[in-house]
Amino acid sequence: MKSQISNFESQIRKPAGRPRGLSIMAAVVTLVILSLLMSAIAWQLLANRRMLDHREYQLQADLLARAGIEHAAARLLANPDGYTGETLQLIPLSSVTVELNAESGSPGVFRVTSSARYPIDAADYVNRSVTRKFTRRVDGSNVELQSVASDVEVSP
Repeated sequence: MKSQISNFESQIRKPAGRPRGLSIMAAVVTLVILSLLMSAIAWQLLANRRMLDHREYQLQADLLARAGIEHAAARLLANPDGYTGETLQLIPLSSVTVELNAESGSPGVFRVTSSARYPIDAADYVNRSVTRKFTRRVDGSNVELQSVASDVEVSP
């Protein structure tokens, strides 16, 4: 009877034909592959998020530069005397610089340049510049402002 028990125990302890620890090695390899796959997915998600943030910065800077042009146009309509430009913070974390130059030799013609930076506190901020030429005509109490030309500059 003892020989049968010891025979049975030896069969349990040593499976025939399989090296010991193969299951553990397979589990470790599987975990390494899954870890690498999850790391790649996480990196892709972060890269896409950064790209979307930068695209948002680009769009916001474009809109801010155009808003600076509109602000200068409103000032030109009201009274251009003495107005050469200003720096504005139209929304938080933004900076818009508006410059107004009268064209020499052409009365009532102004060149407006609006440069926007957004966000001002980030390392990957975006600069956008828009230049537009306006003609201001006064007919009695009626003031008309006409856009003549427009340029858009993209700065990194």
